[in-house]
Amino acid sequence: MALVYRPVMQLSGILFSLLGWVLSCLTTYLPQWKNLNLELNELEIWTMGLWQACVVQEEGGMQCKDFDSFLALPPELRISRILMFFSNGSGLLGLLLSGFGLDCLKIGERQQEQKKRLLLSGGMLFWISGITAIVPVSWVAHSTVQEFWDENIPDIVPRWDFGEALFVGWLAGFCLILGGSLLNCTICSTEVHPSSVHYAVAEQQHQHRLQLVGFVLSVLGWILTGTCNYLPDWKNLNLDLNVLELWTMGLWQTCIVQDVGGTQCKNFDSFLALPLEFKISRILVSTSNGLGLLSLVISGLGLDCLRMEDTEQKLKKQLLLLGGILLWMSGVLALVPVSWVAHTIIQEFWDEDIPEIVPRWEIGDALFSGWFGGFFTILGGSLLVSTSCLSSDHQLPEQYAMADMQDTHQHLEIGNRRL
Repeated sequence: MALVYRPVMQLSGILFSLLGWVLSCLTTYLPQWKNLNLELNELEIWTMGLWQACVVQEEGGMQCKDFDSFLALPPELRISRILMFFSNGSGLLGLLLSGFGLDCLKIGERQQEQKKRLLLSGGMLFWISGITAIVPVSWVAHSTVQEFWDENIPDIVPRWDFGEALFVGWLAGFCLILGGSLLNCTICSTEVHPSSVHYAVAEQQHQHRLQLVGFVLSVLGWILTGTCNYLPDWKNLNLDLNVLELWTMGLWQTCIVQDVGGTQCKNFDSFLALPLEFKISRILVSTSNGLGLLSLVISGLGLDCLRMEDTEQKLKKQLLLLGGILLWMSGVLALVPVSWVAHTIIQEFWDEDIPEIVPRWEIGDALFSGWFGGFFTILGGSLLVSTSCLSSDHQLPEQYAMADMQDTHQHLEIGNRRL
């Protein structure tokens, strides 16, 4: 009976998860996380989201302005940006994995065990996506309630109220968790009876896919870390006196971005005159790029898609292991400098000894490129190392199939002789 309802539960789970993911994306970009009604002007409503603040007027429509500074935002809005981005990303990955694991997608009986793993991974990602969507909206709601009933604030001061985006976020988290739970429930009723040959072939194909995914993620991480090394916007500076001008600073040069004159950059004249975190970051990121390139060459030679003799399978396993370890080192060497620079920017931004009239540096786009690059590099290296630990040094799938065919032929001959 469970097998009859399993496709229905899978379809319901994927639909609930898709609905939750769409709602979580809407929650991220909606500007109505908090609403403010002014008693002096009832025709005007102020709204605040993660990215911008808006004024809604009955006559003039809606006028919005993006936040100039990320670090100047309240802590709950800063953390909510990160968590909602993580929720959207994990939800999208969960949809891809669970979509390939549905029973309606026919991929052969011998790969049902792999589909079961895909469903389990997708369901777990939906749980993570739902939780990381509920936490930020609940945090913002909690801070809004605290400020609303704060007795230290005079009664004449207007209070922020719940916005529609919070309710959309709660519904999104509920749908994601419900969809992930339905998908995980269908795994318990999955029945797979693969033969030894089919199981060996499926396992080998699964390792090939893991190797390919790990190698692609490693290439993507290496490209992002290389881009991070040469991008000139590790730090951004907006001057209040001139809104049309933006200053940026990277590891190798500083630039001025103007709306009229374009971008003008100048290389640093002295390496020793740079701040300490920039000098060390140059060395670490350049080392990360070199190790990443070396690890890609080594792990590329160890991929199973590169056909080699049976006696050299152990060498390929060692190449994959070495390449994965080098990718780990490359990812760590990329994460350390960008995190260090971000830490110093935050410290200087909130330094009370610096006068308020002095402009503050902001986190630049290159730091996010470095974080993503380091994460993808470590993830790709982990997949390659896992495949090297699971791979076999002895027989290939074709040899398993040939041995099984010979055993079957012998059993048939014995049966014919008995008859």
